[in-house]
Amino acid sequence: MDEPTSGLDPIGRREVRNLLVRLKEEGKTVFLCSHLLSEMERISSRIGIMHEGKLLKLGSLDELLSPKQQTLEDLFIEIVEGGNE
Repeated sequence: MDEPTSGLDPIGRREVRNLLVRLKEEGKTVFLCSHLLSEMERISSRIGIMHEGKLLKLGSLDELLSPKQQTLEDLFIEIVEGGNE
């Protein structure tokens, strides 16, 4: 799915998020692409950070984040602007 919650109102966003979480709980794999990193934090069990067509980081939220990078947005900015690959 490409940006599944983009452009939705809060109720629609919650409904889509709940559906995705339910699918995950049923053992289904759903591949998402989104710039709404806070949404991905809420629903994803594994996350890949891509930039310019390259996969730069892959792992669970706990594996990717650190005290320095407390959100996916922090991590993305650090990677892209800091040059840490």
